[in-house]
Amino acid sequence: MVHNHSTLAQMSMTDAVLTSKVVKAVEAIKEYNNDPKRKTPALNFKCHSICIALASFIPKLTVVHGGYTGAKQKWHKGKLIGADLVVNDHSWLRTPRGNIIDPQPVGIIAAHPLFVIGRGKDAPYGSGLYVRGHIFKKRYKNKKVSKQTKALKRFLKTTLKK
Repeated sequence: MVHNHSTLAQMSMTDAVLTSKVVKAVEAIKEYNNDPKRKTPALNFKCHSICIALASFIPKLTVVHGGYTGAKQKWHKGKLIGADLVVNDHSWLRTPRGNIIDPQPVGIIAAHPLFVIGRGKDAPYGSGLYVRGHIFKKRYKNKKVSKQTKALKRFLKTTLKK
């Protein structure tokens, strides 16, 4: 992958270490889910559960609940005439420097969690798409998410200690 220099300059050494820890945890989940000898169900979690559990194991990360912004294109007779912004409920992790580590990005299948810059001239194309705020509180403050979070914490506790 070729990185944009101005974007890469926004990543501190602490950000790199934190991102590496998140990648390790997500890789453990993927390995477990892809194990053909697994006798228990696959680990499927919402972004809210994943972020809460990861932040409990990686103390410098903060969970942010809010939404992720997308654009719904409007077409008329084969021509783009505009777009409406839409927001999907989402949770992500924020580093001490204000950058984002997104372990389960919306609308993207990624090999690893995304590192998204939080400031600088390119921020509108990165963290500017993440809307902070408790606009979707009922989505992450419920029994299902709580149960998923506890299960993931148990898994991470046994897996990451190895």
